[in-house]
Amino acid sequence: MALSTRVASTLQGSVSFAETGDVIRGLVRYTDWWQPQTGSILQVAGARRAGGFGDGIPDGLLDTMDERVELSRRVRDRLDDADRKLLYLWYVRELPVNEIGKQMKLSRRTCFRRRSAAVRSLVDSPSESETDGPDRDH
Repeated sequence: MALSTRVASTLQGSVSFAETGDVIRGLVRYTDWWQPQTGSILQVAGARRAGGFGDGIPDGLLDTMDERVELSRRVRDRLDDADRKLLYLWYVRELPVNEIGKQMKLSRRTCFRRRSAAVRSLVDSPSESETDGPDRDH
């Protein structure tokens, strides 16, 4: 199994972020290259061609929708405003840690600590990653 398949949809459609690396990968990919640059994702084409853009939706855009929705839900439900802002500045705006510290009035060291704690809090909880097995209730 490839490393990128560790964050995978299950048969029920849920997404798993089993480790901090999975969360970080999701945060980095949240605004991937295939996201539309404008408010409209439709591109008018002169003719349909076998190129992946025939319907105006780039290949891969919908493949990560479940992952993005789950990550968004976890950020909303598990983090306070300050930690959400810190992750936004770090992973979406990609600001240097010194600039993040200035904007949030935090030391560089505190930025690293809070980022680590916020990412850990987005990892699957034991109840989310449990599997149904014969010894589960014993």
